[in-house]
Amino acid sequence: MEIYIIDKKENFNEGQIKRIEKCGKVMFIEEEHDMLEGAYTKSDEEKIIAINPDLIGWNLPNDILDKITNLKAICLMSTSYSYVDLEYCKNRNIVVTNVPNYSTDSVAEYAVFLMLSISRKLPMQIKGEWKENFTDEFCGMQIKGKTAAILGLGHIGERLADILKGMGINVIYWSKNTRNDKYTYKELDEIFKETDFIFPTFLINDETKKIITDGRINSMKSNASIITIVGTEIFNKDLVLEKVKNNTLYGLAFENSNDNINNYEGNVLVTSPYAWYTVDSLSNCIEIWVNSIEGIANNEVVNTVS
Repeated sequence: MEIYIIDKKENFNEGQIKRIEKCGKVMFIEEEHDMLEGAYTKSDEEKIIAINPDLIGWNLPNDILDKITNLKAICLMSTSYSYVDLEYCKNRNIVVTNVPNYSTDSVAEYAVFLMLSISRKLPMQIKGEWKENFTDEFCGMQIKGKTAAILGLGHIGERLADILKGMGINVIYWSKNTRNDKYTYKELDEIFKETDFIFPTFLINDETKKIITDGRINSMKSNASIITIVGTEIFNKDLVLEKVKNNTLYGLAFENSNDNINNYEGNVLVTSPYAWYTVDSLSNCIEIWVNSIEGIANNEVVNTVS
């Protein structure tokens, strides 16, 4: 068994490397490269390719896989698998694994950080260059006793709900399939009318993009905010920004690469996409990845993408 790991060896601890080496001949490919020229295209041995998608540009087209013979599995170092053609892999009997739930706590905690920042108007302090300003524009709100709505009660949504409940916040939720007796389920229209903080945590697809409609945004209270760690393509961002600017919504917090808080008026916080980026998440990710590789090699497959 040959195991090609497209990632830096330094990201693995000694114990993890030894575990992988027990599974077969291990080769690290530590830099971005042309996958058509990889050593794995020249070998007929049974093989596993473990991929850090950053080193292949999040792109694994079928013409590359066509050149890799006797490929038993592709082990992805990511939760997302959208850059792999699963139907193609199924037809070739190639197992695909991913790294699920490695950053659940970190992402949920980051959502809370965004909420606290918005509630105490941190964006206004930053744009005001930290000068004291005891006016309504800078006056924040306490979160105890407020109501937060989780839209999508998956792993991150449930963890976020638990944290918020522990902070004295009333938690309600909407979820298409999941139900949880710890929290009160409500329909979407009701949620948007009564909630102080809206947290979308659902998977993005064509159906969920229709959840946060203009009508529901316009029904929100003037002291309500949207806190999103799943991007802003799920709602009319311009409408929300205009309402925050005009003080008909309290705030908006989101992540966006290479953006700047000064691009927005009012209580709007934008950060780089750091929600998942903690020492703990990175460690979890590598460990789950190693488990996936071991599982393939030992015919005890885990973390399969279907």
